Amino acid sequence: NLTLVEGVESSHTNSAWAQAVMNLSGAYSFDSVRLDSQAKAVMLADGRADCFMRLPTAGYREKVWDVAPAVILVQEAGGLFTDRYGRQLQFNEDILSSEVDGLL
Repeated sequence: NLTLVEGVESSHTNSAWAQAVMNLSGAYSFDSVRLDSQAKAVMLADGRADCFMRLPTAGYREKVWDVAPAVILVQEAGGLFTDRYGRQLQFNEDILSSEVDGLL
């Protein structure tokens, strides 16, 4: 049984789409936990969660200060944190590139 962590703000992510991706991945048994702030990254880093997906609604853009701490936590624990295409995130502006249209 996998645990998917998601944000609580419905304007930040398309939860139905994320759950459909989990179903298509073969993870037929998974729990979805909705959390705010960096709690999602902490759960990933300490092994209480297996996956985080943020597949944003139209017009939402990630801010570096919201994402960078999570990336450090997850990577230091041995995990991966990428855009939805598996590309490494670039933190050279206050807002992540418009090409970043999802996080995994």
